[in-house]
Amino acid sequence: MDKNIQLLIEKCYKRDIRAQEKLYKLFYNYGMSIAVRYSHNLDIAGEVYNESFLKVFKRIRIFDPKKSFKSWLRMILINTAIDYYRKEIRHSCHTDITECETIKYSGDVIEKLNAEDIIKILHELPNMNRIVFNLYELEGYKHEEISEMLNITRSTSRSCLSRAKEKLRHIIANNHEI
Repeated sequence: MDKNIQLLIEKCYKRDIRAQEKLYKLFYNYGMSIAVRYSHNLDIAGEVYNESFLKVFKRIRIFDPKKSFKSWLRMILINTAIDYYRKEIRHSCHTDITECETIKYSGDVIEKLNAEDIIKILHELPNMNRIVFNLYELEGYKHEEISEMLNITRSTSRSCLSRAKEKLRHIIANNHEI
């Protein structure tokens, strides 16, 4: 681990407010990039980030300095986003997909998208579908793990992923010249 981060963490053990502020700011971009993927707007992503850091400061003593702080923070961010989602909405994966149409598009459409476009497209997904997509495709969790995290069945997790992918295909086909 980086010596500067290690020193900040040690100061955070002692509840040094300046060290907490520096650690918060140091990981802001990283943390918000994760929070934004799981939230439907920037305000909620900010709430998730802030709540995550409250948990970090509360639990800093259990952090193992032999491990990566970034990985530990990532886990807290994801779990906080999921907890936030659970408080707001229960199982909004009930959107019916009408007849699925086969959409043909050239592979270079994806290459033309920048990170901002991708985030905007992900935010067009229903909440549950977006969360399952992020957990499965971006974080690498398996359906069994997702079902436990979100308190849904594995088949619901698979269904949400399938719906997310279909909706993403549709959004890309309709919003970009192909």
